[in-house]
Amino acid sequence: MGGAVVVGSETRQVIDLIPARVHVSEHVVERRQCGCGYVTAGVFPAAARAVVCWGPEVRALALYLMDRQHLPVMRCAELLSDVLGAPVSAGWLCGLRLEAAGRLAPFIAEVRGQLLVAGVLCADETGTALSTGKTWVHTLATGLLTLLVAHPKRGVEALKDMGILGAYEGVVVHDGWKPYENIGSFEHAQCGAHFLRHLDAAAEVHANKNWTASMRACLLAARTAAQIAADAGHASVPARIANKIRADYNHAVTVAFALCPPGPPPRLRGTAGWLAWQRDTYNLAARFRNEQDQILRVLTNTAVPFTNNTAERALRMVKIHDKISGTFRSEDHLKAFVTMRSYLQTANKHGINLLDATRQLFTTGP
Repeated sequence: MGGAVVVGSETRQVIDLIPARVHVSEHVVERRQCGCGYVTAGVFPAAARAVVCWGPEVRALALYLMDRQHLPVMRCAELLSDVLGAPVSAGWLCGLRLEAAGRLAPFIAEVRGQLLVAGVLCADETGTALSTGKTWVHTLATGLLTLLVAHPKRGVEALKDMGILGAYEGVVVHDGWKPYENIGSFEHAQCGAHFLRHLDAAAEVHANKNWTASMRACLLAARTAAQIAADAGHASVPARIANKIRADYNHAVTVAFALCPPGPPPRLRGTAGWLAWQRDTYNLAARFRNEQDQILRVLTNTAVPFTNNTAERALRMVKIHDKISGTFRSEDHLKAFVTMRSYLQTANKHGINLLDATRQLFTTGP
């Protein structure tokens, strides 16, 4: 059949990995003595940090597995040992994270400087577990930057220790948590998604359905108007549209208060003729009344996002890490983890391959 005419062909490709095994490079430094007696010695390359050590490729992969893929330390050691065919120590992996955090000090300083001059910041905080008890992770983030900071406190002390908000002069988007009101002179914007959820909860009471529907429509109208204005290159929503939204907003607040007995609710629930739902309605309506400028900040500054999702996404992986890898054993390791997460999330926002970013951390620098 060797002389048969070819009437067609079919091609298939198999893409696979070459089995990974360690490659050992031995470096020898000689010391030579001149005739005058002076001794000259060579210099080891930066990767040869000790008599025997892992190189930057293994170090980058290990850190990527722990802090991007959230593999627990023991399982990461097991995986690397199986793949490389050489034992990898869990203790070495813990030290690697601390070393990486030290290498990132210039990067974190640069992020802090850029956040300080950003026009809008998103802020949030969440609890996480230490073997010694609960602690907190705070974040300040933009569309291109993420800073995560671990702190034993949740309130104003932690916000001051972050070293940014006290001198910041832009707009901070948050969830209405009061400590943000007690630091700095920046403008405030509150997350619209939080208020939409509050309205959904209030609407479970039939008497609240009309005003909550009207207020929901106002918030969504503000979001749409701000987006249209931003796309058109405007710094704020045109006054004609903004005034209509504010008028509808104030009407909804008036209707909400009309459902409650006169005056503020009593300190004790179920007293002075106040029903539980009326008390909740009053408190929510009071927030809409007192914090209108913050809730409708998107009308006066179209650079402000409607939600605080940028900050919430930055913190989500902290909770994922808690679920997958469990409790941190020390505050130092938690701080190293959030430092590394700041680096990885910022790199991701810039479209940089995260394994490449981790590899660069151990070669040319962050």
